[in-house]
Amino acid sequence: VAREVEIRGRIRDDLTGVDSAAVRFEMNGRAQTPVLRREGKDFAFTFKPLAPFAFNETVAVRLIYADQARVKNIDTTEYSFAIVQDRQAPFVTAHSPARSASNVPPKMAITFEVRDELAGVDSASIKLRVNGKQVARVLTGNAVAYGVSFKPDEALLAGSDTVQVEILASDLAAPPNAMRPDIYNYTLSRDRVPPFTS
Repeated sequence: VAREVEIRGRIRDDLTGVDSAAVRFEMNGRAQTPVLRREGKDFAFTFKPLAPFAFNETVAVRLIYADQARVKNIDTTEYSFAIVQDRQAPFVTAHSPARSASNVPPKMAITFEVRDELAGVDSASIKLRVNGKQVARVLTGNAVAYGVSFKPDEALLAGSDTVQVEILASDLAAPPNAMRPDIYNYTLSRDRVPPFTS
């Protein structure tokens, strides 16, 4: 079912009729206020959530209703429906420096983009490790596509000509889809020529 679905149905009683004041509507265990509209002996009800449902969510609906008899006849309908599935984890694009790049200046910033075009990327889940150390990354953009950047310092890169980058992220689906770690290396350019006299 689409995330923006409107819940609707009809309540009918062919004898004394439906008591609209007795109608109770619950969604996921919480009382909600549907819109009721008389249509002959029927009452049509609709309920539009304030926000779209989450991907992968199961929605439980409970409807309680009664007729207008002197001794009211009360009944309950319960059902559930599933929101469209998002089983796709975020993915990474636009790596810079590129995977396996060589002769990269040590001060060059590490940048990339984390994308998820369904539920969106959970910004809090984006983790960046450089040479095994988790670092403070800068984010721009939104849940569809976050730009991520980090400028390494000399201390982090000292003692190695190879830089390993590891990226982790999950989306906003319920439950979240976690991407497999995106791990790659690049090689630094080093000045190994000492000063000389002339």
